[in-house]
Amino acid sequence: MAVRCNRREQGVSMTPDRERSMGSGDWPPLPIRLTQADLDACLLAAARHGATDLHVQALRPLIVNQEGWLYPVAERRLELSEAQELASRVLGAHVPATLGRGEDVDGDYSMVADGQRFRFRVNATAIQIDDQTGTHLTFRIHPNLPPPLADLAVPPALQAVLLGVRKGLVLVTGPTGSGKTTLLAATIRRILEDPERHDVVLTVESPIEFLYDEVAIQNSVVAQSQIGRHLPSWPRAVRNGLRRGPTTLLIGESRDNETMAATLEACLTGHLTFTTLHTTGVPATVSRMVRMFPEGQRDTAYADLIEATQLIVSQRLLPGAEGRRVAVREWLALDVNLKTALLDLPPDKTSNTLRTFVHTSGQSFKTDADQLLRDGRITGAVHAEFLRSYAA
Repeated sequence: MAVRCNRREQGVSMTPDRERSMGSGDWPPLPIRLTQADLDACLLAAARHGATDLHVQALRPLIVNQEGWLYPVAERRLELSEAQELASRVLGAHVPATLGRGEDVDGDYSMVADGQRFRFRVNATAIQIDDQTGTHLTFRIHPNLPPPLADLAVPPALQAVLLGVRKGLVLVTGPTGSGKTTLLAATIRRILEDPERHDVVLTVESPIEFLYDEVAIQNSVVAQSQIGRHLPSWPRAVRNGLRRGPTTLLIGESRDNETMAATLEACLTGHLTFTTLHTTGVPATVSRMVRMFPEGQRDTAYADLIEATQLIVSQRLLPGAEGRRVAVREWLALDVNLKTALLDLPPDKTSNTLRTFVHTSGQSFKTDADQLLRDGRITGAVHAEFLRSYAA
């Protein structure tokens, strides 16, 4: 269930300051009972300090996530009824009944302060805590403008492929919160700012995270739609997009076989299509996509996937040496030789071949992590732990 709320607050200074960490002196004081206005002040403070999430949980203090580190911002713990009332005020009076049926509630929340709009994605979920039933509210803070691609430290070779592909499928994979959406949004921004590009860019997202309203668009067009608000489902959204004359599609997530089938249809009809997937690395991605399809369709789907896929990028975020998180990436562009080799293999035997090509023709996680260590962007301890956990 999704709802949308808007709230307008005046007179709050919101100069971005990502270099500072949350400190007790910077945090609004919490009253005996948290009101919606108090919550708004907390959300604005979190956004000002570059946080990604604010957790509002019954019987616990407020917790902010900044660069992957969790900080309590007050000692006082919220009452059970306090958290429930905040959920109702933010997402609607129906929330307690919905949570009581074992369903969660998703919604959008936004406010305006000093002429700036601040946007949050909200989830309310019932939880068991201290032998009682409570409420957990998670506010994900959405920056309005995508960062420039140059700010993401994308290697020149990968940038060249990302911006050079004109048709087919580009996949960005990784766990939740690994920066997949940010990388794709920065890529779309670069396309829109390029005067040599004349692209019709359609995005389908759930939710819409970045906005392109303030991008210096040159000769391209961009239109954004959200599942559940503007279009009913991922597969229908993709097929709707094909009727609108796009050159470029961004599909926020290919989460099931119907969406992936529609995405492949777009790729195979000559459209450049970006999408995301939850996989652990490049070698596992093709077999993961094939397993999304029913067994009787897998051979055909495999051939279509190999034909359509142009680039796979896998990404993680690591603690940086200076406190900010750093992206480590593995990537591989699929050329004719690699596609021929893969088509000679059964779908469940692709991982070893892809792993070999990653090391010889692309970039492995280990190679990128080694470079981050040499550049002093991660510590030796982070490097060693990452290689133990992820790198092949």
